Amino acid sequence: MKRWIRRFPWRSSERAATAAIPVTSPAGAQSAPPEVEHANDRDVGVPSLALDLAATPAAVPLVRHRVMAFAGENGANLEVQSRIGAAVTEAVANAVIHAYPDGEGAVTCDCDVEQRMLEIVVADRGDGFRPGDSPGLGIGLAIIAGCSDHFWIHQGGEDPGVSVWMRFALD
Repeated sequence: MKRWIRRFPWRSSERAATAAIPVTSPAGAQSAPPEVEHANDRDVGVPSLALDLAATPAAVPLVRHRVMAFAGENGANLEVQSRIGAAVTEAVANAVIHAYPDGEGAVTCDCDVEQRMLEIVVADRGDGFRPGDSPGLGIGLAIIAGCSDHFWIHQGGEDPGVSVWMRFALD
């Protein structure tokens, strides 16, 4: 099974780099707890966290708690951790609810800290944004934008699905 550690394109040193680098990890049973990988310094050179889970409702609190703990370990105060928790909850919930209307899929969350900024990417490989009615209230992206210091959405390109990119100042 291939795992991906995402590179962050807003960093000038990485704009010319590939969008992601593959990392091999053992395949696990769906019922097993999600695997957490801490990339070594050779891979990304900064504190990092990578999660890859089935896109189910159980993924939402699990990702939220792991990312908030990672943020706290890297200097985020309680107010910042709270904003991170709300934004990550919305991003993962959006993937769970909207990405795979016809079946199962995965949601990934990749985080790293560089220059006192926590960068988080929540991604799925689902259908992306579609026209028509949404089963949600339609406020999730606004919540993410309001909680994060910087916020981008990427859809299309080589990889299917949607990537929600968020940055939070840790100071």
